Amino acid sequence: MKNTLLYIIFILRLVTTGFAQQQGVYSQPVMAQYAYNPAFTGLERGGMLNLAYRQQWLGIKDAPVQEFLSFGFRLKKTQIDTVFPCGLPLSNNRMYKPTAQVRRTQKITHSAFGINIMTDDAGVFNKWTTQLNYAYHLLVGEKYNLSLGAALGLSYLQINRSNLWVLQPGDAVYNEYQQQNVAAQFMDANFGAVFYSRQFYIGFSSSQLLQNAPFDKMLTASAFKLRMHETFNASYIFNLGNQLELAPVLNIFGVGGAPVTSSIGIKMRWQKIFWVAVNYRPGAAANFRAGCRLLHKFLINYTYEATTGGLSTYQNGTHEIGLSLYFNNSKAIKHLW
Repeated sequence: MKNTLLYIIFILRLVTTGFAQQQGVYSQPVMAQYAYNPAFTGLERGGMLNLAYRQQWLGIKDAPVQEFLSFGFRLKKTQIDTVFPCGLPLSNNRMYKPTAQVRRTQKITHSAFGINIMTDDAGVFNKWTTQLNYAYHLLVGEKYNLSLGAALGLSYLQINRSNLWVLQPGDAVYNEYQQQNVAAQFMDANFGAVFYSRQFYIGFSSSQLLQNAPFDKMLTASAFKLRMHETFNASYIFNLGNQLELAPVLNIFGVGGAPVTSSIGIKMRWQKIFWVAVNYRPGAAANFRAGCRLLHKFLINYTYEATTGGLSTYQNGTHEIGLSLYFNNSKAIKHLW
């Protein structure tokens, strides 16, 4: 039984180490930024409702699957102004109707709120997260903005015991393990900052700040601990005439105990309606994305990702679909396209 116990701990340590080094991965800007950097909430000013589905490594059993739903918006306030005409009657004012006009206008405030709901299934793990975001947008000079954001979330994480196996069915230690509650609920927090203008953004975020150990009361107490993730991203939009935009994109990812990874890409948009993008993660994957804006309010994205590592011969690529509803019909998306 001792050997069986050690085997179970070894397998869970192997799997959970890989899981702890990787949060859910998204290739599309709206999902990638909203999921882990709360400072992006409200950056586009108009409210945004986002949905995404990502199937990774199609053809491999129990490969990662992510689902994402979010909504974010900037708070607005109504400003009431009383407007008088340039001239007033010279005779008795009682003979005239009131000449003043009341004008109501809506202006955005510094505050933005959002909510994310995410599911992440990877191997033996199933994770559900609900997260509340808050961001405060400061005007820096006349052209620049600084957004500081924080998020607090509640997660439910479980080990899917149906995906575990043992060499000796019926082993007493394995049966004891199966009877334990292999699920945990815990709070977590993220922090982020974004410096941006109409032409560029530079962002930094830290997620899983509390570094929970969800299964600390189980046999595998030393095998699983959530690790802090740090992300840096930047992009700059070059206007090539009146109709064409070109924007390089850089992302750098850091996790404690794992090598720093990165991705580089470039995206191009025509008439603020159609866009394409390519992205490369050295030693991991390359993807191609295409999208468009429909009816001034819907954003549709599709991404195909090809693995460049050792898994390339065992699966049929990764597919990601995203749909966003943008509530500001008068302006196009600035950065998250």
